[in-house]
Amino acid sequence: GGDVIFAKLAKKWQSIHQIKIVTNEKGSAFCLQKGVYPKNISLQKSSWIDRFPLIFIEIYKSLISLIREFISPQREVNLIFSSSFFLPDLLPAVIAKIKNPQAKLIVGIYLLFPSPFGFKKYHGGQLKLFFLFLSQKISLFLIHRFANLALTASDKDLKSLPCPTLAIRGGVDLNAIKKVKTPKKKYHLIYFGRFHSQNGILDLLTIWQKVAVKLPAVKFLMIG
Repeated sequence: GGDVIFAKLAKKWQSIHQIKIVTNEKGSAFCLQKGVYPKNISLQKSSWIDRFPLIFIEIYKSLISLIREFISPQREVNLIFSSSFFLPDLLPAVIAKIKNPQAKLIVGIYLLFPSPFGFKKYHGGQLKLFFLFLSQKISLFLIHRFANLALTASDKDLKSLPCPTLAIRGGVDLNAIKKVKTPKKKYHLIYFGRFHSQNGILDLLTIWQKVAVKLPAVKFLMIG
């Protein structure tokens, strides 16, 4: 969701402002698919590392993005936008902010990880959760120190973030929805979202098993 919000914003910004998106191969393909002009994309190859475990990916991308921004020529910019608070995105944004102290730094924060201490089970293992939580702590410190604004998708996160925060949600194309024909099948519950434990999908399936025992005629549709 955060990536879509960023791409939609970038598509609008490019018709009004001069922008430059620094991203890797997957990010470039995603932005092009969403209507961002190729001239506004600066490609920095790093997707080859995606075949390795998450810890190696994050460390490598963090280091390479940090070094690239550190040695790059200084650019005069008014606004720096980090599409996420993950270190491969945030670290080069912070370096750019240090180089351009007059520029405003905005960071997208759409997901916060729970503490691994006392958290019973996490998809991917407790070691992965510990690494993500530690990385998050570093990111939140940097955001507190350097960011001017954070974007989030939930009003509930407004008080838990260490800088001024604005809740912003992905838009919906109502005209496209109107063109969809009403399906004949009827459902009692519909889930629409990413199939991942972070979205509570496993809890939902567990609950639905209990519902189906008592109400076997009900229908559940999952889209994702």
